[in-house]
Amino acid sequence: MKDKSVLIFDADKRFEYIRKYLTENGFRAVTASVFDEDILLSAVGCFEGIVLPLPVSSDAATLNFGRVKKPVALEALADAVGRNTAVFGGKVSEEVRRIFARRDVSVTDYYDNDFIYKNAELTARALFMLFEGKGIDVVGKNILITGFGRTAKELVKQCDVRGLSYTVAARSQSAQNSAEREGISFVKLENFTDVLPQIDIVINTVPALIFRSTELGALKKNAVFADIASAPFGASEQTAAEMGVRLIRALSLPGKYLPAEAGALIGKRVLTYLRR
Repeated sequence: MKDKSVLIFDADKRFEYIRKYLTENGFRAVTASVFDEDILLSAVGCFEGIVLPLPVSSDAATLNFGRVKKPVALEALADAVGRNTAVFGGKVSEEVRRIFARRDVSVTDYYDNDFIYKNAELTARALFMLFEGKGIDVVGKNILITGFGRTAKELVKQCDVRGLSYTVAARSQSAQNSAEREGISFVKLENFTDVLPQIDIVINTVPALIFRSTELGALKKNAVFADIASAPFGASEQTAAEMGVRLIRALSLPGKYLPAEAGALIGKRVLTYLRR
């Protein structure tokens, strides 16, 4: 598919770098924001490849694309896409797949295992850039990392590089075994309240409401709670405010702090599929 045209729905800064990456690799790539809103859908059918946002949709009905005044309906977009068009998206839900499948169009999810692994490293690096930008001093502070998935493990690496003091809290026995093999301070999530009075900074990677008033109230005064998990998040904004905890919703960090690397990462995944 080299030298063919690709339309990129540029949801954030990363997507300009996707365009740049694909252009440098021989594709005629343009972003959707260059089109007038009234003719955008009619232009879709002229492209051999379409790159949709990450995630593609938040409501399984409209595209996660804020560059136009009126939301782009997925049904209308699927109608406009040619049947031979290669369509790519991030975190493609089954509902989104079904909408396109009804038009005999398949959607390839670039949010695959390879992407997830590399994006976790970018997320961890970006979080510490966020801390620096907000004047949050991490040196000499006690940090609690909740969860021990890919992103949490990358956060551990970032803490080690900086010589920071941290503890990991997770539920599974396998997480505990893995952490202990690596010499990481670990506490089971159901028993983590005992360590909270010593914690200055919480980095939550668990998409579940595990910090309520009791847990937030047990943290040090003026503690920072960085929530990088998806909804329903690890704590509510209201409860954090009531308990005097500074809550930061640290979402989509690579796109905000490392857009060039994050965009190239998506571009590489899309290119891999385009060349198959």
